[in-house]
Amino acid sequence: MQRYEILLMDADDTLFDFHRAEHEAIKNTFAAFGVEPADELIGAYSRINKECWEQLERRELDKKTLRYVRFERLCREFDFAADAKKMADFYVSDLATHAFLIDGAKELCRELSERFDIYIITNGIKSVQEGRMMRSGLAPYIKKSFISENIGYEKPAREYFEAATASIPNFSREKALVIGDSLTSDIKGGRDFGLDTCHYDPRGINAKGMTYAVRNYDELRTLLYLPTYEEKLAQYGIKYRENIELSEHSSFKIGGLAELGVFPESTDDIKNAIRFARECKIKYTVIGNGSNVIFSDRGYRGAVIFTSGAKNIEINENIVKADCGASFTYLAVAAGKASLSGFEFAYGIPGTVGGAVYMNAGAYGGEVKDILISTVCYDAARGEIYEIKAHDFGYRTSIYAKNSDLTVLSATFKLEHGDPAEIKSKMDELMAKRRDKQPLEYPSAGSTFKRPEGCFAGKLIEDAGLKGYTVGGAQVSEKHAGFLINRGGATAKDITLLVDHIKKTVFSQFGVMLECEIKFID
Repeated sequence: MQRYEILLMDADDTLFDFHRAEHEAIKNTFAAFGVEPADELIGAYSRINKECWEQLERRELDKKTLRYVRFERLCREFDFAADAKKMADFYVSDLATHAFLIDGAKELCRELSERFDIYIITNGIKSVQEGRMMRSGLAPYIKKSFISENIGYEKPAREYFEAATASIPNFSREKALVIGDSLTSDIKGGRDFGLDTCHYDPRGINAKGMTYAVRNYDELRTLLYLPTYEEKLAQYGIKYRENIELSEHSSFKIGGLAELGVFPESTDDIKNAIRFARECKIKYTVIGNGSNVIFSDRGYRGAVIFTSGAKNIEINENIVKADCGASFTYLAVAAGKASLSGFEFAYGIPGTVGGAVYMNAGAYGGEVKDILISTVCYDAARGEIYEIKAHDFGYRTSIYAKNSDLTVLSATFKLEHGDPAEIKSKMDELMAKRRDKQPLEYPSAGSTFKRPEGCFAGKLIEDAGLKGYTVGGAQVSEKHAGFLINRGGATAKDITLLVDHIKKTVFSQFGVMLECEIKFID
């Protein structure tokens, strides 16, 4: 999963040595009109030209006017008589013949074209830019050049980037990188359009506002050729598969293809899988065993990191420590066998420890918050692992649900010693209630809605006459109205439409807005 597939590269002062070309063209123009091309005059033209282009970027000047007004200003400043429009025509014609490249630019483009689709994004005059591109030898390595005069807008205008990217096949913002020298044109335009940007900055001015900055082509190569996400996973022995069927990893049996499924087998692997995804700018999501989620029918463009392989459990006296991927139900069984009470409510809850902590899972009068001492988390924003003792628990929420940068790695619980026979009897009793009241014979994500204050979601849905209500393959269970089930062939869209209908109907009849307990992943 290569971070970038499309490079949007500026031309002047990124690939072309524009200052050298400008110097030659203005010198020839002055000579043609009988003006001594003194350094002071050439320097003044460069200054005026830069000011005009900045006005163009701010839309204070149009391209047609820019073409000659810079010469009018120059003639006025130095008080010599000349036809500014004729000078402009000569200059533009001569400039097109100077295709000076920055040292190594051609080799860079040839090399990059073997791994990336390269497009030129440039503010400029059509005849000049096309002439220089043809003479430079870069054309074989460039998919297409987007010249502002053709598009009708200049960088950094959003319209410029909209028009350019609209003609790039299968364009994806996540897979494109803007590379250019101008902070006000290339970098601002790319950033405002939602693209990653790389400032080509030989002067090393250390500006802010871009994703990356490089001082030379070697640094650019290093940036672009950093190991891919898959290469990093392989280096650390973390298992992964491409194009996985998410429906096979969801208790609802719903979902399209994910570009990458990542299957860490330890908490250290989980930390690295997340860290590498962020380093490689890969979209990712972390889940347990898919028991409380709905994957999109479109699948997931990125990496889905499944934690269920990290399932180590340690019991010491009445303290139980478990990795985030351990089965919550299995943990209840293990605790019972160790004569520890307090986990009975968890027997039959299909999620993992991490998921249970994330949502403060509970049933039959028990909740995670009642027995949890602490968790160990990975803070992706800080790149740190640390212990958390204050979890900001609420009904079906926690500090983890409120901060997407935090991932549960392990959890430590404190239980009470008890009689194993009584513990098992209690668990069997609760499981019998589940089987009796819940539609366990159908794929589902458990209870769909959070319990509203003072009432039960299932009763409101039933009283609204929605028991058995069906959209496509999705249905309100006839056994328990608080559960939505997959009767066969249900899609995420079916579930979404059914959820929306339930919420609207319950609200219109009872004035209660139901809130989803399950998580939709797109």
